[in-house]
This record gives sequence, C-alpha cells and structure tokens, in this order.
Amino acid sequence: MLSCAVTCTAGRNVACAVTRGAEEGGVTFGQFQAEQVKKYREFVSSLRKEGLSREETQKQINEYAKTKLIKAFLDWKKTKDGAKAAEDIDRELIVISLQVARDDSLVDRFLRSEKDPKKSLGLKLFAAEQYARMRNSAKAKELVEAVLKESKAKFSEIYKQAESTLFLVAPEGLVFPEFPDWTKDMDGKDLRIADYRGKILLVDFWAEWCGPCRKEAPSLVKAYQKYHDKGFEVIGISFDKSKEKMLAFTKDQKMPWRQYFDGLGWDNKVGKVYGIGAIPAMYLLDKEGKVITNDARGSRLHEILEEQLGGEK
Repeated sequence: MLSCAVTCTAGRNVACAVTRGAEEGGVTFGQFQAEQVKKYREFVSSLRKEGLSREETQKQINEYAKTKLIKAFLDWKKTKDGAKAAEDIDRELIVISLQVARDDSLVDRFLRSEKDPKKSLGLKLFAAEQYARMRNSAKAKELVEAVLKESKAKFSEIYKQAESTLFLVAPEGLVFPEFPDWTKDMDGKDLRIADYRGKILLVDFWAEWCGPCRKEAPSLVKAYQKYHDKGFEVIGISFDKSKEKMLAFTKDQKMPWRQYFDGLGWDNKVGKVYGIGAIPAMYLLDKEGKVITNDARGSRLHEILEEQLGGEK
C-alpha cells in the first residue's frame, strides 16, 4: 500500500537512489523501503490469521504505523545512508501517515519539521497530491493555496508548479484550459473546448487496456444515451498505443463520441499538457467550461447530469 503510492509519484527519484546507493556500496532508500514493506505485510498477514474484526485490525495497523513503521524511517534518516535519501524519506512519511496511520496530525507534523523553505513548499505540494488521491480535495486545495501564497514573491518556479497542481488536485470551479491548437480527433478535425460552450462536457482521459476505464464504459454509455439529447457531450483522450484495439473496444461498447488518439500511451501529448498521471481521469465541465468535478465516475456522473440536465428537453 505505502510502497505503491510512492513508486507511482516518485518512481524516478527512487530509481536514481537505488542506482546511486548500489554504486557507493551503501543501503539505498529502495532497499530500506522494501525491507519495511516486507515487515509491514508480514504484520498485516499475522493480524488476518488471528481472525480479528475489521475495526480492530485497522486499529492495530494504525498503531503499527505510528510506533514501528514511522519510527523506522525516522531512525534511518539519522544514519549516513538515510541522510542521502532524506527527501524520499519525507515523502514516504507523508504517505504512511495518510494511507496507513490515517492521521492528518502526523502529516502536519512532518510538514512543519522541514525548515528549508523551498523543500517545505515542495513537500506541501506532494502532500496535496496525496490528499487528492485520498479524495480529500478540501485539504489538497488548502495546501496548494498555502504554497501559492508563500512562493509568489520568492520562488516563481514553485509558484507555477503550484498553479498546475491546483488544477490537478482541486479543479472545481476553475475553467478547463483549452486544448492545444494541434489537438484533432481521429477524423483530423480540430478539437476545441470552446465549441462545446452551452453543453455539459465530459473530458475522459482513458485507455482500452485500463481495467477501471473498461469498467466505467457501460455506465458512461448509458449516461450518454440518456442525456445526450439534453446537452451532454463527451470527448475521449485515449492513452492507447494500439488503434485497432481502441477502435474495437469503442465499437463493441457503442461509444460514438469523438476521440483524440496519438498512439503514445503514457506519453500522450494532450495528457502531458494537463499533467495526467493516472486514468481514468474524468473532468465534467459546466456550460461555461468550468470544472464541476474531476471524479465523474459511476453513479456520481448520473447524479450530476440529472441535476444539470434532468429537467431539460
């Protein structure tokens, strides 16, 4: 659980740390992290064998995180090897506090402990991204807005990063930025957000190979069939590499809306413009092009569409 979150958001840094440590003959962050993950999984496995209730199991996991897991990383940070991976450790502590200990006060504690102004701002942005992953957009927005305020006069690069992060973690109410001029659908026609003003528009970042995306497809098709005549539109931004598989899936699922496809997978050009690091990412826009939600999945989508378009003919 903790290992996955850090790998997805800081994989390149971890890889570099592993390589550097191997060359120097010391213990790397990746090696230490793997050791702690193994101990954590063994502990969770032992709890399951005891047949405890879900509540008691979670209580003991929370306690383990606070008294064992976090302590292990803090103690290692004081060593020569740990000092080299201080930034990776700080990020791991944020993830553990949120996902395992489930204690916001620990996150605040670790954020306050970083005295370097620039590093502190970067850590706050990382924490905001983790809160967004936990679907706590209010806390994510609070952190990003703090970074915007603190970085505006001194750190222009971080300020720009915070502006982009705000759109990723708490975009509600913000205008969805226009597609780049070169964005075209699969028929070679220009794709423009502005062309959909007056409509409720879903911008769906997805892929045929993505399990959760495939799971969302039937529900999305039903929503389209029910609300399209009332003003609901969809634009798909495909993260596929295989055009044939993508087209076969859209045909099978009866997905008639326009698609952007460049065959680059995770290097999708439009996806990079919006900083999309996980799919499905489903941005639902109001008639003025402002984001209603970036979590328009399942019944949530149907509920919002009913509110927005249910009474229209």
